[in-house]
Parts: sequence; C-alpha cells; structure tokens
Amino acid sequence: MPDAKTETAGIQEAYAARLAADLESKLQEQERIRAEADALQDRLRVLEDDQQKLTNMQQVLGAPGATTAGPKNASSRKKTATPAASRKKPVKAAPSRAKQTAPAAAGTPKVPAQRSTGPTLVELIHGHLVQQREPRSISEVTEALAKTHPDRGIKPTVVRTTMENLVAKGRTERRKQGTAVFYSAPEPSTPTVSAEPEAVPA
Repeated sequence: MPDAKTETAGIQEAYAARLAADLESKLQEQERIRAEADALQDRLRVLEDDQQKLTNMQQVLGAPGATTAGPKNASSRKKTATPAASRKKPVKAAPSRAKQTAPAAAGTPKVPAQRSTGPTLVELIHGHLVQQREPRSISEVTEALAKTHPDRGIKPTVVRTTMENLVAKGRTERRKQGTAVFYSAPEPSTPTVSAEPEAVPA
C-alpha cells in the first residue's frame, strides 16, 4: 500500500510539473506575440505619419503623386469597366408570329365573303306557299323544298322557325286542324276603287 501511494504522488507531481511548464510556455508565447504586435503598431504609426507628411508636401507643391494617382486609377478602372459591360447589346425578344404576319395581312386586301346568289329560306318557303292552293304542314313544306333544293340541307326545325316568323310578320297564315298545324300564304287583297269622282281643280 505505501508503494501505491508513493507512485500516485509521483505521477501527480509529474503532471503538475508538466502543466506548469506548459503554462509558462503559453505565457511566454503571449508576451512574444504582444511585443510583436506593439512593434507593428509603432511601425504602422510611423508609416502613417510619414504618409501624412508627404501628402501635405504634395498639396503644397501641387505636384501629382502616388496618393492622388490611386483614386484616379481606381476611377479610371471603373470608367473603362463600364463601357465594356455596356458593349453587350441587349437581346431583343423575337417578334411574335402575329406581328410578323401583320404587315402581310395589312397589305393584302380583304376579300368579302361571297353571298349566296340563290334565294333565302324565307323566300323559298313563302314562294312555295304562294304556289299552293291548299295549306301545307311543316313536314310537307320541308319535304318539297328538300326535293327541289337538296344542296340546302333544309331541316324541319328551321322551317318551323321561319314559318312562325312569317306568321308574326303577317306574310303567312296559320290554321290548326285538330292537332295538326297548317300554313298558307294570305290571299292577295283586291284594291278598292273609290266611287266618288276626283275633284277637278277650277
């Protein structure tokens, strides 16, 4: 047991001595760096004082020097750098197809849509009813017009709408027999002749 205690005490003393040596070396390193920093600070102050003196002398003499040349060079670099950057031309967006085709469309005259030279559906229906002696239904009128004008594609719904419009305008008469509806052209009215002679001016 006494030997173990003696060994432990020896190890502690060795660690303590090592720590003390490390601490001393760190303190010495700090002192050295601090001294170098103080020396650099002193040197920097001397250089700043010399620069100030030289600058004052240049201002008195009015001679160009390195101090005034520095900002001028910096400004000249900025000026030369700006045109280099401005030499890049902005990329123009490609014109849209609508703009490209606009001049061509404007130069070509507009061709008016060709109107059908044939009679309208209103004229066909009204003319068919005028030729008939008896009233006709919508299906009869549609069938007759589809035979005479197969290229028109006449449909019963269109015929019904057109005939109702003619009835509303007074150009066609509508008669209902039971559940069926028949249409006919109105009879032409005979003009009435006035019996009284016209007055002859004196």
